[in-house]
Amino acid sequence: MVKKFLIIFIFILTPFFLLAQQGELMRNFYKNWRAGGIGGFSYLAFELKKNFQQATMDMNSQPNMAYSFFITKRFKKQIETGLEFEKSYFSGFKSYSANINWLMYDKQFNNGNYHFIPDPVYYRTHISSFFLNLNYNFLNIYSERYNFLNMNIYLKGGFGISSIGVEMGYKDQSSYEESNLYQPLYEKGQGRHPQMDTYGTVHFGGGLNYYLSNRISFSLEAMFLFVNADYLDGVHNYTVQKLSDGEVVMTRVGVFDTVGQLKLGVSYHFNLHKTKAPLTPSSWYLHEDKFVNDFYIDKTFNRFDNTPKPFISIIEDFFKGKKKDKK
Repeated sequence: MVKKFLIIFIFILTPFFLLAQQGELMRNFYKNWRAGGIGGFSYLAFELKKNFQQATMDMNSQPNMAYSFFITKRFKKQIETGLEFEKSYFSGFKSYSANINWLMYDKQFNNGNYHFIPDPVYYRTHISSFFLNLNYNFLNIYSERYNFLNMNIYLKGGFGISSIGVEMGYKDQSSYEESNLYQPLYEKGQGRHPQMDTYGTVHFGGGLNYYLSNRISFSLEAMFLFVNADYLDGVHNYTVQKLSDGEVVMTRVGVFDTVGQLKLGVSYHFNLHKTKAPLTPSSWYLHEDKFVNDFYIDKTFNRFDNTPKPFISIIEDFFKGKKKDKK
């Protein structure tokens, strides 16, 4: 009974709490914005089975590139939410393709008029993703000797959707002539099959920010990207079972394509335009709020009240308190 009452009580109070918070959020909505770009390397690391028990990979991946553009709004000094558009590219090859079940046994590559030959194959893939992100910024790194270092660590996570374009085929033209197959062997989201599919995507990781000034910061970021699709490497995942009569039964395997990224970026910190009332009744002009990035810490001025103390200082304070208690 008490539990039900608490649930009803919280349900009733929640709208009033949100309304109370809305005024503060709207008053400060124009403050603490950040926009920028980031780019670097991407690598299709492996394909993780959806039961999380095994990682597989049909192709040999090669490092490629990724870049993104973002805009975020910071709340309560350490929490940020924002939007991000990302473009990632992947590529790789397989010199011996006889162990790729989809190519060896699927009827679209094996019929009376054509037959897959296990020659070297390649893939080239690009994906476009939109993310809704949440960042948590730890307080600026602190040193007893150098005070604040204008640097902080952050965690980042987000979810969104991705659209995929992929091309996979033989590396040598002679293989197409011998197998009588289309060139390239498979396309999705481009070429013969321009329709793109969208898939749910999650990414998470962390990074390091360095504040060059009140307005400019640089970041080094490492992220993991999980796409709910199995063909970033150009092939679908199947297991096969050979029956006694020579027939082959193929079973689709559900996986998450898993990508690692390392990127370097730059951000510009700003407030949205907002004007105040005239300073005096005779003033005919309006003025903007001065921008202050309260997360940026100058080595001379300490703008945080909750300055983290070095561990040794905490121990000293503890023992000083003990001595006072004895007196």
